[in-house]
Amino acid sequence: MPWYDGPTLLETLESLQPANTASALPFRLPVQLVQRTAGERAYLGRIQSGCVRIGDELIVLPSERRVTVSGVRTNGGASGAALAGDSVALTLAEETDIGRGDLLADAEQPPRVSQVVDATLIWLSAQPLVEGGRYLLKHAARTVRAKLTAATERVDVQTLAVLPAPGRIGLNDIVRVKLAVQQPVAIDAYEKNRAAGAFILIDESTNHTIAGGMAFISGRG
Repeated sequence: MPWYDGPTLLETLESLQPANTASALPFRLPVQLVQRTAGERAYLGRIQSGCVRIGDELIVLPSERRVTVSGVRTNGGASGAALAGDSVALTLAEETDIGRGDLLADAEQPPRVSQVVDATLIWLSAQPLVEGGRYLLKHAARTVRAKLTAATERVDVQTLAVLPAPGRIGLNDIVRVKLAVQQPVAIDAYEKNRAAGAFILIDESTNHTIAGGMAFISGRG
């Protein structure tokens, strides 16, 4: 290509800056299972983001207890550290009440804990959205009852313009809503942490997934 005088493909690839990976974000581990063995408890799950090492201080959410990591086990056995994407078993220096659905997080950079979730929903059901509707909100290993208290804005999928929400919200529509949940949830803004900011809504009567959600932080609630 005699008309091209730019860098080679290899030069271009070598000049690219690496993307900010999930391992560079604050630590998040939803507890999937508590394993009790002789003399200790281990907390099992898959790391959503960040990394963890022996001696790290974590916070248990939503209880807000602070704990210290005393052991890290991965599929390869005992390890000094683990990264985002690893399935791990953590042991803690403190005796504390932790169960499935709790979140172990970076003590200095925790997610927001609230009973109000502001979110963008992608509606996946043929049944239209109903303000005041009651659903199950599943965020990682935690499932809580939720009420859709308000639909505030709708995104036009053709132009991406943000419009007033009133009107029928149906299949594949994108809408911004406010959800009130029965129990506190620890959740990040999706734009900052995709794994820790995503959730789904489930119709309790049919067990069907009716919406995919992305949390955002509005400063209210």
